[in-house]
Amino acid sequence: MAAQDSQDHDTLAIAEKVDALCDRFEEAWRRGERPNLDAWLPADGPLRRAALAELVRVELEHRRQAGETPAVDLDATCDASPAVNGSAAACTGS
Repeated sequence: MAAQDSQDHDTLAIAEKVDALCDRFEEAWRRGERPNLDAWLPADGPLRRAALAELVRVELEHRRQAGETPAVDLDATCDASPAVNGSAAACTGS
């Protein structure tokens, strides 16, 4: 049971960090910046993988709000990102 509690705590901690990171990334978009997604990613590991998918979603949302019509799906965006070395599975968590 202790191992499960530790895993749950780690999962919650990662989710909280991703949420805070996405809030800051989104605020940069609201200020009119066009933040470089790769520059916002944490060091390699579970936090990076979790953050990547969420940051991509935030970026696509803000590009659409800016009137852009990104013809990019999540897999293609992740494949093109040097952060995941062409692995959409690492980006989407699948």
